[in-house]
Amino acid sequence: MQRSFFLVMLLGIICAVAPAWGQNAPTSEIEALQAENAHLRDRVDALEKALAEINDKLSARPVAAGPIEAAALTTSAAPAKPAAPAKPAITSKYNVDLYGYLKLDMAWDRARSDTGNFARWTLSESAVAPNDRQFSQTINQTRFGFNFKGPEAGKAKVSGQYEVDLYGGGAENSAMIRTRHAFFQVDWPEDVSLLMGQTWDLIGPLNPNTLNYTVAWQAGNIGFRHPQLRLSKGIKAGDGKVLVQVAASRKVGDATAFSSSPDTGADSGSPAFQGRIGYTFPTSKVQKGSIGVWGHSGNDEYDYNAAGDNVSVKSSSKGVDLNIALDKRFAFKGEVWEGRNLDEYQGGIGNGVIVTSASGTYFNNAAFGGRFFNAQALKSKGGWFELNVGPFQQWRYNLGMSVDNPDDELLPNANASSRTKNRTRWINALCDLNEAVQMGLEYMRIETAYKGRLDGDDTRLQSSFIYKF
Repeated sequence: MQRSFFLVMLLGIICAVAPAWGQNAPTSEIEALQAENAHLRDRVDALEKALAEINDKLSARPVAAGPIEAAALTTSAAPAKPAAPAKPAITSKYNVDLYGYLKLDMAWDRARSDTGNFARWTLSESAVAPNDRQFSQTINQTRFGFNFKGPEAGKAKVSGQYEVDLYGGGAENSAMIRTRHAFFQVDWPEDVSLLMGQTWDLIGPLNPNTLNYTVAWQAGNIGFRHPQLRLSKGIKAGDGKVLVQVAASRKVGDATAFSSSPDTGADSGSPAFQGRIGYTFPTSKVQKGSIGVWGHSGNDEYDYNAAGDNVSVKSSSKGVDLNIALDKRFAFKGEVWEGRNLDEYQGGIGNGVIVTSASGTYFNNAAFGGRFFNAQALKSKGGWFELNVGPFQQWRYNLGMSVDNPDDELLPNANASSRTKNRTRWINALCDLNEAVQMGLEYMRIETAYKGRLDGDDTRLQSSFIYKF
């Protein structure tokens, strides 16, 4: 059919140009051109007839289809359009797209961090030898996901996502998968959507661009992933858009000392409630910016005997996020916040509730001995900022800093977990070798202060090799 199309185009050009030629051409030349045009028409007709016969024979031939091909044959589709070569697809009842990346991380730390494969804080020099170097190498941030789309019944459009990584535990060379996202969403034309499942919290909606897996969690960046029921409504406002979102999310608490109780979040008897109001606006003809205010409120219930006598501990936050594209190559983003009992939301440098009993002071759990005295929420405040530069050809750069600063008053003195401030600074460079392969190098400085113990500080160098698909 393409050959036929090009022949018809050629014929059209000849027919269009022929009259212009004929204005000054001799009569004999005009007659010769007319005869040639007639000959070309006959040849095009013959070609079209032959192609039609070939197509009829191909359509009548039986096709042996496997499971994927059979599904494709029974799915109705719009008429085919000229397009790039089709890539392999995963088929189900509705459209499914596979995405993800393979990632190798290699990190060298001048001092001991909390984990190694990723770094949240540095250990106190009262607990480990100064400059106790370590080297880590892992593929655990490798990520796989599926995007689902369909059906579109009436005015509603349905979509979904399922995503995993390899930080689910297991040996370093036998990593287990862990669910990150698992949700579906229904969208209506009135710019209303309902999300059901597990995904990012509404609080702390942004993340910095670090090679370090924890993206400044426990060091100034809060917000994680929780099962939730979320309602969103968009409202047009001038050249921009206001987005109002509310969610009821699972409160994931700490283990209790009594077998009759679930974790302290579930034992509270209610979900945590989250909300955010954001405004997106143009910063140039092609660039956009956004600003948002957000917060959450929930409770943990700490039982201190088998009869269910308890104390309720508040969990709450409030904060602001900002993301501004200055032009095509420069952007600025960040968040500031304050709150209490934020360990499950990646705040408080890993501490949320301070439990006091006759046998001592405990962090985040009710596995205490002796008489229970009290459980109090640890207050904290912090934030992070990052400048994004590029791309310049295949290079892009990120420069940022963060801080998490808990209230020192409740922390016990000279305890290995009494972290009073955690600050990080980083700069990284990423190079796109092609559209799929990326390499990066990151310098990060981590400084962690302790109450009644020596501080810890670490210089971390990390390289990453990523294949995106």
